[in-house]
Amino acid sequence: MEIYIKPAKKVFISMRKSVYLKDVAEIYTKSRQKSEINNLIVLQIKEDAHHTEVISVIDIIKLLDTNFPGNTVINVGENNIVVDYTPRPKKDTKFTNFMKIMLITIITFIGSATAIMSFNSEGQIPRILENFYYIFFRKNEINPAVVTIPYSIGICLGIIIFFNHFSKAKLTIDPSPIEVEMTTYEKETIESIIDNKEREGT
Repeated sequence: MEIYIKPAKKVFISMRKSVYLKDVAEIYTKSRQKSEINNLIVLQIKEDAHHTEVISVIDIIKLLDTNFPGNTVINVGENNIVVDYTPRPKKDTKFTNFMKIMLITIITFIGSATAIMSFNSEGQIPRILENFYYIFFRKNEINPAVVTIPYSIGICLGIIIFFNHFSKAKLTIDPSPIEVEMTTYEKETIESIIDNKEREGT
């Protein structure tokens, strides 16, 4: 009988120290022992503090072979699973979440404004806009509104289009650059945790 397992990249466990196979992997089998397979303990957490553990799919296969001999285990998922354990789930209040959002918004706004002003100063954008105004209107004017206002609006529209997100609306169904970067960061973090655990084990 075949047992197909699809381990996850990372799982979060809290308030209990027994990690079951169903917690870390999706199981498919025609065996009547599917419930027992799902409830097989693959990790027993010993520490009380928040920390991470790594489960190798090889250990899961060995465990299945020991408890359910005669079955063929086929892995269609990850080779290692990161288990993030916390003694109790974090509870953020609405006020805490609001303050976090406000802090991130302020930092992002200040950083973006500084970057745009630095770019404008380094690239001499005001001078370039004045030259554009002279080309079309044959007049010398400092900071002509007819050019600087469309430029400012264009920056805002460019940011919205680039990040593909404004409030709850999206221009396309594609993930935004921030979502892509966050996914890349999460993958690299998981790989780093696995590498560090493997070094500790050697």
